[in-house]
Amino acid sequence: MQTAVSLFAGVGGFDLALERNGVKVVASVEIDKKAQEVLKKHFPNSQIFNDVTEVTGEQLINAGFDPANGI
Repeated sequence: MQTAVSLFAGVGGFDLALERNGVKVVASVEIDKKAQEVLKKHFPNSQIFNDVTEVTGEQLINAGFDPANGI
């Protein structure tokens, strides 16, 4: 299965499109707290990170992102 990380995720529009096309979104990065609440509700299995300038590749891999099979 392909995996993806959603950067600047907002409320998850692209996340939803990816999942509807068979891609597992394992992590989302979004700084807005209200948008994070929407993401938590609609994507409970996706790990949420706060700031794109602070998240590391190692954290994303630990969340389930597979660089060899990722989008």
